Amino acid sequence: MRATGSRFQAHGPQRETRAAQSTANAKRRTPPWLGLLFIFGGYFLLQAISRGLITETLGMDDADQVLLAQKWNWGYGPQPPLYTWLVILFSKAFGLSSFTMALLKSALLFGIYTLTYFIARRLTASHTVALTAAVGLQFMPSIAYEAHRELTHSILASLMVLATLLVFLRLRQTDAPRVTQTQGMSLSAPTISPEAGWGHYLLLGVLGGLGILSKYNYSIFYGALIIAALSMKSWRTIIWNVRAATAVLVTLLILAPNLFWIKSHPDLALASMGKFDIDPHHSFRGMLHGIESWVTTSLDQVGLLLVVFVLPCWRGLLSSGVRSKLPGEASRLLFRVFCWIGGLIVFGIIISGATNCRNRWLQPLMIPAPILVAAMCSEQLCGRRLKVILGLAATVTVGVTLAAPGRILLTERLGKVEGLNAPFRSLARQLAQPLQKVPAIYCADTATAGNLRIWFPDKLVTAPGVSKLYPPSSPCALIWDPSMAGSVGFSSREARRIGRTPSEAMQVMARWKYHHTRTMQLDLLLPKMSE
Repeated sequence: MRATGSRFQAHGPQRETRAAQSTANAKRRTPPWLGLLFIFGGYFLLQAISRGLITETLGMDDADQVLLAQKWNWGYGPQPPLYTWLVILFSKAFGLSSFTMALLKSALLFGIYTLTYFIARRLTASHTVALTAAVGLQFMPSIAYEAHRELTHSILASLMVLATLLVFLRLRQTDAPRVTQTQGMSLSAPTISPEAGWGHYLLLGVLGGLGILSKYNYSIFYGALIIAALSMKSWRTIIWNVRAATAVLVTLLILAPNLFWIKSHPDLALASMGKFDIDPHHSFRGMLHGIESWVTTSLDQVGLLLVVFVLPCWRGLLSSGVRSKLPGEASRLLFRVFCWIGGLIVFGIIISGATNCRNRWLQPLMIPAPILVAAMCSEQLCGRRLKVILGLAATVTVGVTLAAPGRILLTERLGKVEGLNAPFRSLARQLAQPLQKVPAIYCADTATAGNLRIWFPDKLVTAPGVSKLYPPSSPCALIWDPSMAGSVGFSSREARRIGRTPSEAMQVMARWKYHHTRTMQLDLLLPKMSE
């Protein structure tokens, strides 16, 4: 007995040491989200690098932003100024190029996927559910593919929506994971944290102002979030206090200079109102058409996401009501936010008479959808269902990685015309010497002007679409693509203004990138003093 006892005494400290080492190792263990961030970062950096290497040409949206970002201003047109400010900052840091524009976009997309993960994890306290919510963005075509192809302000507004939502959730709820685990997921018991300090509320106000400065329809989300919180007893005290009112005041103060700019430049600020196809008679048929357009566009945004999640999890979703499938008050708040967003949009359609709703307009308002869907399916996201969803997301990722450069490299084989193949580098080299003494360039279209500004960053470059912001100074050179619609009218009208005729123009030509026969021509008309 003594020997046995001494043996236990000898091994006792060893067991305690091993237990302490295991605890220390657990503390030093890499958090599961860190590897995920590396994957997201690598993916989006790869997209930016491949975009910059394959072609130096800008798409329509990027060319427009490069053209606008020639000076700081409180407004640039129908879109708010925050994205243009970011273009100015990035261009000062990295120079003007297609890589710079792709890097800015990739940084914003990285933020969107990262914030989606952390919001979902806060709602469910589950790495698995948060992971599926983040990869669920791959089932929203406007984010998974269109964001790499075009889009600017919608991407920034989507990021601001998620940042605002995360800060708002931190005003009240903190997640306390239980020790027990169910089906590989740690469950959480929502607990009420002490009232958030002034810092959180002021940050919320700043994000609200910057969100509206990123895209005006962000205000629909901001309003829906406040109304949804006021409609819930558990959230009402969080939003009905002096600190919240101060946050709203901060939002208005940040927005005020842009509002004054809109008042002073209504023609520029309202230049795109025609895109809404407003029915001047506000007929019942027009209202139905507008609501139908909103519904179909919403399904374009989240239809595939719902199919991918609901099909594997439909039995569990049908076993009880929607409320019972929402884990906690924060998830129920998000559900109400979506309800109020829909209500505000329908109200806006009825009041304004708008009959057209475009896909990109809804992207910021639908961006939290994967979080809500993953939270509702949280009990089902395990085993084979989880593998199916992650496998489909990986397939989409590989497809986008190949399709994004493939549409440029294979455009001739596919028999399509892709603006990113335009050979502006070669054309700019031919234009460099003739334009050496010209301080300003006036182009017939925005795409040509934005792309030429990359190669002539020290000159004023403008086009009819931005001529009120950047009027063509004298002397200026005229450049137009004779194959473009409206080039004849532009060349004859502007040539008379500088005392020239279109027949005096010189031509430069270059073969389109990744084409064997297709060529592009630009006509250049110089002012007399530059000759």
